[in-house]
Amino acid sequence: MMSKNLLTRLICFILVFTLFTPTFGQKTAEAASVGWKVNADVLNVREKPGTKYKIVGKLKKNQTVTLQERKGSWSKVTYGKKTAWVASKYITYKAWSGYVSASTLNVRKSPTTKSSVVSKLKKGTKVKIVAQQGSWLQISYKNTKGWVSSTYVTNKVVKANVTKPKSSIGDYYVTATLLNIRSKPSTSSDILYRVTKNTKVELLEKKGDWGLVRNSAGKEGWAYFSYLSSKKQSEPSKPQKPEEPDPSEENGENDETEETENPEETEQPEQPEESEQTPIDEHTSYTVVLKEESNIREGQGTQYKKIAVEKAGTRLIALGEKDDWVQVQTSKGLVGWVAGWLTVPLGTSGPLKGKVFVLDAGHGGKDPGAMGKITNEKTLNLNTTFEIEKLLKKAGAAVVLTRTNDTYLTLDQRVTISHNIKPDAFISVHYNAATKTSSGVMTFYYSKAKDLQLANAIQKKLAEETSLKNQGVRYGNFHVTRENKYPSVLLELGFISNPTEEKLIATKSYQQKAALGVYKGILDHFKVSE
Repeated sequence: MMSKNLLTRLICFILVFTLFTPTFGQKTAEAASVGWKVNADVLNVREKPGTKYKIVGKLKKNQTVTLQERKGSWSKVTYGKKTAWVASKYITYKAWSGYVSASTLNVRKSPTTKSSVVSKLKKGTKVKIVAQQGSWLQISYKNTKGWVSSTYVTNKVVKANVTKPKSSIGDYYVTATLLNIRSKPSTSSDILYRVTKNTKVELLEKKGDWGLVRNSAGKEGWAYFSYLSSKKQSEPSKPQKPEEPDPSEENGENDETEETENPEETEQPEQPEESEQTPIDEHTSYTVVLKEESNIREGQGTQYKKIAVEKAGTRLIALGEKDDWVQVQTSKGLVGWVAGWLTVPLGTSGPLKGKVFVLDAGHGGKDPGAMGKITNEKTLNLNTTFEIEKLLKKAGAAVVLTRTNDTYLTLDQRVTISHNIKPDAFISVHYNAATKTSSGVMTFYYSKAKDLQLANAIQKKLAEETSLKNQGVRYGNFHVTRENKYPSVLLELGFISNPTEEKLIATKSYQQKAALGVYKGILDHFKVSE
């Protein structure tokens, strides 16, 4: 039988061992074998960067640490639960192979979410990890380097998401000169890509007036079925000197609009041979707005040479699309390619054609906003923002969202997006909280000269469409409107603290009414009609 004294000593030993045994900070055991390692036999750890500072610990050769930051020839590292400084020359990083575990992973220029996205990787992509800083990993992939979150990289092989391809109904040919292929069978859904006349596609599904098609690159999307034929179209011969046609009859299209009777076809004459100074035909091209500073490259991929850099908010003429890249022409006449996910297309028709809006879904991520009994504010904000986006895009506007998922953004980041895009209006969407009996909608402005007219127009239509109590237009000293150079308002679309009102505002039908109110207010502000 173990003596009481011996048992006490054993317990103390276990506690001490547990407290001082290093845990390397990685979430999984598989990651503990990689990272920055000590290359000296014994390495002094100091409380500050410099040999004059106190030694607070020692590390052994091959011990793994996590690099937090660099300062001159010193590195701030974490080992176990401690953070201190070591001489940089005594730690080295051993490169290793990892696999993307997220469905789509952003690769950024530097280790911060504020940095621009230089590429996107799909699940299962194998990458080489060449450095680490905090929770970020620097990767090398196809001669391109960038930074990714360590949360979405593992050293275990990850299988890519493989969707079993749908069986083909048959081959069809595009009869429209330029046909939009959309994400959903609706003209209000996003345009995924465009195809030209006589392009062969596979028909996978028929749904009402729409067909799900797949192009030769395997990309799927919805096309208006009236512009598909099982027979290839013959090309009309060109007369040497045609008689001048009636403009309203040319191509069967009214000369006052770029769209045919069906909004899915946009007229596109024969393309000229591509050159660095390709002439622009306004009927064959469209305009895109850059969401952030972007590289213009010689080809569709980050491996191609950069020929120009354009600032966020720049409008470029888009000439075509291929493999998620858009061919554009700059104001200086240079023709190159930009990543499609960095662009927002400007509508070619509709009452808001040529207008650009930034929609800001308030809160997000670690900041839930107001909390109700059945929902939270950040979710309501995002859902309502999506409804507003649909209406604005259908009306021909370009729309940039500050967030498209449950992501946390600082107030400065939201304002920066607005300043980069230079929108016609910035609209921040929120739901309110006060007492259990508080009710109604209200709109806040900061600057009378810049914001008040927009606030009045939106508030009037909000009250009409939602039928909630009209709490009116109010002055508000909010960061996103105060610091914004462009017309901006902050909306409160109902009280989540009111149990009865919360049930109403949580419904999709209410959010659609609120979105319609915002949309109609915008139309009134810009003095246009549908």
